[in-house]
Amino acid sequence: MTESSSRSPLIDCRGLTVGYGGRAILPSLDIEVRTGEFWALLGNNGSGKTTFIRTLLGLLPRVGGEIQRAPEIVMSYVPQRTELDPTIPSRVIDFVRSGQDRGWSFLDPFRTNDHGASRRALQDARCDDLAHQQLSHLSEGQKARAVLARALVSNPNVLVLDEPTSSVDAATERAVFELLDALRRERDLALIVVSHRSELFVGRATHAIYVDRAGGVATAGEFDEITASAVFITRHGPIASPAVPAPLSPMH
Repeated sequence: MTESSSRSPLIDCRGLTVGYGGRAILPSLDIEVRTGEFWALLGNNGSGKTTFIRTLLGLLPRVGGEIQRAPEIVMSYVPQRTELDPTIPSRVIDFVRSGQDRGWSFLDPFRTNDHGASRRALQDARCDDLAHQQLSHLSEGQKARAVLARALVSNPNVLVLDEPTSSVDAATERAVFELLDALRRERDLALIVVSHRSELFVGRATHAIYVDRAGGVATAGEFDEITASAVFITRHGPIASPAVPAPLSPMH
């Protein structure tokens, strides 16, 4: 038994079925997410990944099954970068602090600003040097770190990210995934990360959910097991060996 498997689930899904208007778009799934686990949510564009995540977060009603969340759960969600307005007239520090004002925590949506939490979030996301810069002046890699800091400011124990590297170059993309894995260990987080780039998870993700709306597939388990399964390889082939990760600092 691994250390994470001995812990009680933060999220426990039984027969979870997602869809719209009461109509399922994927088969049902059983999933248990625990502290310290890194879950990859894999699938092509249009496969149902975002629908699944939004249902898991309670932003969409489930079609069937149950979702149990632990009483101590604090979830933060980073949506796709296309939902961030790059012209926001805000300093990075103000943008990060605003994460405490918008109810990102299911437990304490009315918490007051904690400046210590803001400083820690900036440091952990490796962007404390950007605190007083205008958000609109940042590079794509710097914006990725600022958005991550905003998600961390509520001190979550579950961090959910939907295509967090969709707007960055390959070197920055690898650095972001290295940073996420480091944060999982440093903060003892459960991570759920949506991406169609399965090779980015190699050597990092512990578990995976694979969905394919067109093929009527939804399966979950350990990352190596899912990505070595016949259903995954038939559609995507073997995962290529990952490139040498970029260091964390050059996320420009």
